[in-house]
Amino acid sequence: MCGSTLAKPLNELLKRLSIISEDTRMIERVTCHDEMLNPMDLYVAIPLSNMDISEAIIKASEIGCCVISANCFTDYEYPDIQKAYGILLHAFYDDPCNDLCMIAVTGTNGKTTISTYLYQLLRQLRQSVLLIGTNGIFVDDLLEQTFNTTPSQEILIKWMNYAKEKKIRYVIMEISSIGIDQRRIAGMCFDYVIMSNVTKEHLDYHGSFEQYVASKHKLFQYLKPNGIGILNTSDERIRLWYHQREEKDWVYNEHLLEILEQKLDHSLFIFREYLIWTNQISLVNIYNLCACILVLKHQKYPHNEITRVCKQLNGVVGRLQLIWEQPRIYVDFAHTPDAFTHLLTFFKARVKGRLMIVFGCGGERDKEKRKVMGEIACRYADVVIVTEDNSRGESLQQIVGHIQDGCNGKEIVIFDRYDAIKYAITNAEINDIIIVAGKGNEQVLVRSDETIVQSDEQVILEVVKGRI
Repeated sequence: MCGSTLAKPLNELLKRLSIISEDTRMIERVTCHDEMLNPMDLYVAIPLSNMDISEAIIKASEIGCCVISANCFTDYEYPDIQKAYGILLHAFYDDPCNDLCMIAVTGTNGKTTISTYLYQLLRQLRQSVLLIGTNGIFVDDLLEQTFNTTPSQEILIKWMNYAKEKKIRYVIMEISSIGIDQRRIAGMCFDYVIMSNVTKEHLDYHGSFEQYVASKHKLFQYLKPNGIGILNTSDERIRLWYHQREEKDWVYNEHLLEILEQKLDHSLFIFREYLIWTNQISLVNIYNLCACILVLKHQKYPHNEITRVCKQLNGVVGRLQLIWEQPRIYVDFAHTPDAFTHLLTFFKARVKGRLMIVFGCGGERDKEKRKVMGEIACRYADVVIVTEDNSRGESLQQIVGHIQDGCNGKEIVIFDRYDAIKYAITNAEINDIIIVAGKGNEQVLVRSDETIVQSDEQVILEVVKGRI
C-alpha cells in the first residue's frame, strides 16, 4: 500500500462509517492484507480469493490490530466490508479526490475513447492530467499497466495521492459496471460523471440487464455536491435518468448536433455554438467528442481554444484505428451488438468496394449476444469471416456455432485468427474495407490451452508487408 507517515485517531476514521467509538489509538495503516501486520494497523477483514478469513482475523487480533469485518466477532462490524475499506482508505489519506477535478467516464461503449479524447484535449490546453483506464495509467507517458478498466481500491488511492502530491489538476477515470458493483470507487467523489450509453453487456456477471443498469446508475451517488452529469440523452434510458434528476446536468444528443460532413478521413459538424473539424470519424466518435466538449465548456475554456484542440485530436489505439490505407484496414474494439451495428453501418455507407469483417466472440462471456453479432455481420458486411477471440476455457467450435446460428450462410469460418486476417487481406481488392473487430489493441490471444502474444495490428502489418 502507499507508504506514509500519516497517523489518524481510530475513532475519527470510524466516524466515516457512522460508527461511534471512544477508542483514540493512533492508526498508522489501513490494510486488508494479513501479511506483516503490526499493532498500529486497522485491519479490514475482506475475504481474498479462497483464504479463511477467520484465521486472518485471529492472527490480526493476537498481534493487537484493530479489526473490522462484516460479522460481529471482531472489534467493529460493517455489513458492506468492501465499501468500508474504500471509505477508510480515502479518509486515512485525507480524501485526495476533494483536491482534484475528478472526471468519471462510463457507458457500455465509448469509455476508452471519451477518456482518451479528453486526456488529449486537456493536455493540448496545457493542463496536467492523470488518466486511469483500460489502456493503462498515464500522466505524460504510460506509468503503469492495468488489468481492469477500473483498478483496485489500493491502486486508486495510490494514484489519487500521487495526483494530489504532484498538483495534477485533472483525473480522468474509466468506470466499469463491475468496478462499481465491487465497490472499487468507494470513498471517491467526482466533479463530472459522463454517461455515454447503456446497452446489454456483462450479463454473465450481473445476471440480468436490470442489475447491469442499476450498477451504472449508482455512479451518480459518487458525484460531489456541485458535480454534474454529462449525459447522452439520445440513449432512452439515460434520457429517463436525466428527467428523474434535478436537470442541472448537461446533455448531448441528435437535436443539438448538425452533421455537415462525414468522410473516411474527417468529420465536420456543429454542436451547440461550436463548429468542429476533426480527423476522427463515425457518428459514435462525434458523440464521444461532444461529451468532451461539454466538459471543456463547463470548465470555461475559450471557444477558439476548444475548436483548436479538436482539430489536433489524435485517434485512440485499437479504437477505429486505421492500420493500412490501400485497401483500408481498421482495427476496432467493437464487441457488443450496439457497437458492431454503428461500426458496420458507417462503413457500409462509404465503401466503394466490399465491406469485409473479421471477428469472433469471447469465451465464457455473454453467450446470448453471439447469435446477434452473426446476424448483424451478415446483414451489413459483404464478406464475413468468423474466427477466434479469446476463447478461454470454452470450446471454440461451440462459440463459432453460436455465432453461425445468426448467420445466413455467407460466413466463412477460419478458426485461427492469424489465418482469418490473412485470408481477408489476401482476398481484398484496392477499394475494399477490412475491419478486424473485437480485440482492439489487446496484445495476447487467450485460448483454452495457451496464451500467445499476438495483436491484430501486428498480424495485419506482417501480412500486408508480405503481400507487397
